[in-house]
Amino acid sequence: MTFQPRDPGWEARTRQGHAAQYMMRTLGMSLVGVAPGEVDVEMQWDQRFCESGGGLHGGTVATGLDTVCASAAASLQAAEDSVLTAELKTNFLRHATGERFRFEGRVIKPGRTLVFTEGKCWALSGDGERLVATMAATMAVIVGGAGDGT
Repeated sequence: MTFQPRDPGWEARTRQGHAAQYMMRTLGMSLVGVAPGEVDVEMQWDQRFCESGGGLHGGTVATGLDTVCASAAASLQAAEDSVLTAELKTNFLRHATGERFRFEGRVIKPGRTLVFTEGKCWALSGDGERLVATMAATMAVIVGGAGDGT
């Protein structure tokens, strides 16, 4: 689906918003793709963010998915507005093991006050990619909010 951002500077604002998030830097999540209503980040496997079985911890997965969904929603907002997660549901489909992980956030339906999004987390390794989790998230538009892309 093709969306029209309200801010002509949406891409720079989206990139700056991601760069400003200390949590993303801490987790090593790098922005790898942006389009109106779409944001992708990737991270390398890191033992510090795993559960005892060696898979990426569910909290790490949920954080990545929440972030890309919020950033995708924010990319469509006016420069002076921001978004805040109102609701999310995460489905963990399999053990999150891989060499690196890609988190994809997509706007499904933008609205004036609520934006409906979905996210997918993929485990990437030499033998391909596996879908490990999905998220459905609703973002509330904060009119006159921080406008920092998140």
